[in-house]
Amino acid sequence: MRRKSKRLLLLVLLLIISFNLTACADSGMVDELLEMAIEWADQRDLIDVDGEGNIGVNYVQVGLYEAERRWAGTTGDDELDAALIAGPVIKSVADADALAAEGMRSRDPAKLDAAIAARPGDWNYHDQKAAILGINGDTNAALDAFARSEQLVEARINDGASCRGLYQNMLRGRINALREQLGNDPDNVFNDAALKQAEQQMADLNGNAPGNVCAGRS
Repeated sequence: MRRKSKRLLLLVLLLIISFNLTACADSGMVDELLEMAIEWADQRDLIDVDGEGNIGVNYVQVGLYEAERRWAGTTGDDELDAALIAGPVIKSVADADALAAEGMRSRDPAKLDAAIAARPGDWNYHDQKAAILGINGDTNAALDAFARSEQLVEARINDGASCRGLYQNMLRGRINALREQLGNDPDNVFNDAALKQAEQQMADLNGNAPGNVCAGRS
């Protein structure tokens, strides 16, 4: 099974049966949990498995369950009800990620705008858009996109989230986006400079260097 499919199934399982993600990772139970997720979904006829072992969603059965839940208020299965509620959210994330990935491949910032519209709070989409704009030569718009990414991170920090954790996430995504686009145009001056800056920020943050972006903050 592809890694993305595994992550999606694991996420569904965690949402449904409220496993603790950290405990699962520490105990090495990921493969077992995936098997449980597949077994759980198969028992409820939520998935189809073809002769090559590829897994797909049984949308007809999902639709029937959803109709029952809406009509009666429940399917009679609390875990299934939770899955039906969580499913559209997970699908919206997957759809937005697909738009962003296509935009990165085609260097089309409009695809990133669509992903941002679907999930406006995801700073990684803004960094991906910035990397595309930098390659396309629209450096002012790229700087605006980088700034918007940072504003979203700061807003979360102001709400009480961890500065270090969020900036590590943001910088990791920014570095990956810039490296991907530089693979298409390694001589792009703007993206090269932005990459060097992001890598230095990450090094300073990880090393707790004086003046790092989270200095004095948790």
